[in-house]
Amino acid sequence: LSKAMFGGKKDFDFEAPLTHLVWITSAVSIAITFIASKMLLGDFKDAAGVAQPALWWVLSVIISCGTVAGAVIPEFTKVFVSTSSRHVREVTNCSKHGGASLNILSGFVAGNVGQYSGGLGSSNTSEGLNPGSPNHAVDNYPGNVDYLRFTFTSSVTLTKVAFGWYQTDDDFKYWIGTNLTTASLLSGGTSVNGTGAGSTGYGISGSGNTLWIAAQPDTNAWGFSYFKVNTLTFTTGSDTTVSTPDAGSTVALLGLALAGLAFAKRRFGA
Repeated sequence: LSKAMFGGKKDFDFEAPLTHLVWITSAVSIAITFIASKMLLGDFKDAAGVAQPALWWVLSVIISCGTVAGAVIPEFTKVFVSTSSRHVREVTNCSKHGGASLNILSGFVAGNVGQYSGGLGSSNTSEGLNPGSPNHAVDNYPGNVDYLRFTFTSSVTLTKVAFGWYQTDDDFKYWIGTNLTTASLLSGGTSVNGTGAGSTGYGISGSGNTLWIAAQPDTNAWGFSYFKVNTLTFTTGSDTTVSTPDAGSTVALLGLALAGLAFAKRRFGA
């Protein structure tokens, strides 16, 4: 049937043949169910010898309900996943108008922050909830980049970040600004070429209420890095604060001034 309908066409709905196959198979299955039930149970009698003339079709109806469900469920899912569905057309249209940014944003997923020996680290979904070292550090391997976000209740001027532990390398990138979201990470930022001196601190500069720190996303040029954030140095007015952030006590230490969130961004090929 499908070959007769679509065999000579170059442009047609590629989902139609499969849909026809599902419904034809379901119809044949239901017909065979009734025929077989009639043949096997048409003259069925119970243990007392009483005939049960309705048993065959009652059982056939029950079985056929499952067959129909198997055919109907794909029709419901097509509302969201079919190439001709309104939802898919809207997503495709947004992607065309929004460009690469919309597609890349979908690669950001929430991760987990933890306090470890050496400082704050993070783990993403590919590493598990409680991975061992070095995967619980802020890293960019294998193919995922960990991001730490620190937010302050008011604008501060950040001057230094120190790492209490690193492995392989401690190259990183940071963004400082006001109310920076994940969309801000798609451009800009300042890259720092780590030299293994993270324990004494690297100078950073910028003002705002949000700081993002990531293992260097460009692994092709910079290689792999693993580090744990130990201290942040910043000023508020004339006061300079050297903070040791951690996943649990930071909020109390700074009076709700600092919170850490980890994000993992899956790297997409060019």
